Amino acid sequence: MTNPIQQNIRALGIDSAVDNRLKRAEEARASERAASARTAESAPAPRETDEVVLSGLSEAAERAPEIDSAKVEAIKTAIREGRYPVDAKAIAQHFMEFETAISRVA
Repeated sequence: MTNPIQQNIRALGIDSAVDNRLKRAEEARASERAASARTAESAPAPRETDEVVLSGLSEAAERAPEIDSAKVEAIKTAIREGRYPVDAKAIAQHFMEFETAISRVA
């Protein structure tokens, strides 16, 4: 049995686009895991010192730009005033990706 969200996704004709995005995301994760495994294999033996090693994800987060507080406030104001555009199709796509990710973890 499909849930109502999946039915709406299919009715909008975006299920294949979501599937494609999910496949690309899974391929990227598999590639990252393989690269991480190669790095672990070629890593030198641990030393007897205290050392902090960041994962690739942590390093990417460190390189991410700072949050633009002014932009966040402008979006909040637009939402409050009903001026923020809502793209139902994009919301449905992202929601399905989220649901799929959760179902894989659970």
